[in-house]
Amino acid sequence: MSGRAWLLAGLLGVLGFLTLTKTGRELAAKTGSGIMNLSGNALDVIERFEGFSPVPYKDAQGFSIGYGHFILPDENLTAVTKAQARELLEQDAAIAEAEVKTSVTVPLTQNQFDALVSLTYNIGITAFRNSTLLKKLNAGDYSGAAAQFLRWDKSQGETLAALTARRADEQELFMTA
Repeated sequence: MSGRAWLLAGLLGVLGFLTLTKTGRELAAKTGSGIMNLSGNALDVIERFEGFSPVPYKDAQGFSIGYGHFILPDENLTAVTKAQARELLEQDAAIAEAEVKTSVTVPLTQNQFDALVSLTYNIGITAFRNSTLLKKLNAGDYSGAAAQFLRWDKSQGETLAALTARRADEQELFMTA
């Protein structure tokens, strides 16, 4: 059998597993219709929420650059182009995406997944992992989880209009079919 035939047989085997077994159906249901990934539209939304800065700026946790990329101690970023900032955004969003895939145990629509990744990108994986929003969601309380978005509108204890608007947009996206 050729390499291509082996690949096709393997893919058909995975497809059969996903559609014919209880575990496969549960895995497929967890992400709506198979392995869910952050949509390109969601990356654009995160870009819009974060705004672009070609140079480092002070934020609540230290310094960030580009589209909200937190500058790590071993990074020497003094300026970025929009293309470089988009690459950093994609890398950082992949971390948030992996956290949502790992932590959420109930089925999601693409919009719900995108909203949760946007939230996690902004608040961080530890905050998301420990959130009441996640607890309610995993208990199957989708409307209770949606209501929790609006609680994440503060930075260092202060309510920020930009965060209030972002959470409202994320909540709306989460509730859209």
